[in-house]
Amino acid sequence: MESRGAIQQTPFDLKRRGDFELALKAYAQEYAKALENGSRFIQEICFEQMFDVILLTYFRDYSSDESAHVAPKPVPAFPDTNALMDAIADGIRSELMEVKAYRAEDFKEFMGECRRKFLPRGRAKTAFSVEKEWLVSEEKRRKKR
Repeated sequence: MESRGAIQQTPFDLKRRGDFELALKAYAQEYAKALENGSRFIQEICFEQMFDVILLTYFRDYSSDESAHVAPKPVPAFPDTNALMDAIADGIRSELMEVKAYRAEDFKEFMGECRRKFLPRGRAKTAFSVEKEWLVSEEKRRKKR
């Protein structure tokens, strides 16, 4: 039987505790195992979790104010959605390459699916923990149009 300490080291628990860097690495390792075992569903879930963890990392990095006694207001960190998506893609690609699990075809497919879920049409909420507006300012998006 596993000890409680071992259970707390799952990627989900690391993410929930805010250990985003460790969670990202753990999800990349799980992705690599799923790739070896041919479990496409697990690969997809791990990829989505890596996408979400990177979003959370950016949100934390650009919105935290240690001296504030109230919840900090997010500071838009990216000039546009494409820059945000490129940064996320670079982060995921780097992690997958580190665990030797990067395959361009799978990466492109999973990244496209995550992008579609992150940028839903209409008024739908994103499927991830961070909304696009928290990292890309409305003013900058208007200028781009």
